[in-house]
Amino acid sequence: LPGFERFVYERLVPTAFAVLSSPQFNPKDGQMLMVMLEIANFLQVVYSTRKTEAHEFFVSVFLPSQGWPPHTAMEFASKLRDLDNKGFRKYFTEFVRLSRS
Repeated sequence: LPGFERFVYERLVPTAFAVLSSPQFNPKDGQMLMVMLEIANFLQVVYSTRKTEAHEFFVSVFLPSQGWPPHTAMEFASKLRDLDNKGFRKYFTEFVRLSRS
């Protein structure tokens, strides 16, 4: 579907991160944990589907626009690329929890 990747990058990815940074988001709540795991799954699907394009988007465009330092953006994108689903979900939930404390 032409333009769908643009919709994903411009709308869905920012929305996923906005949910995680919402003051109402409590990563210790069971339902919110499920939301966090689904966001992790979504990010991995984006990455595995778009590969290099997604890597460049996260490292060079989106994460820097959110104020992420370059080394953190690179580490995040590398984990997204290198870890299996279970490993990335574990990394991602811990990452979100630490970023909120």
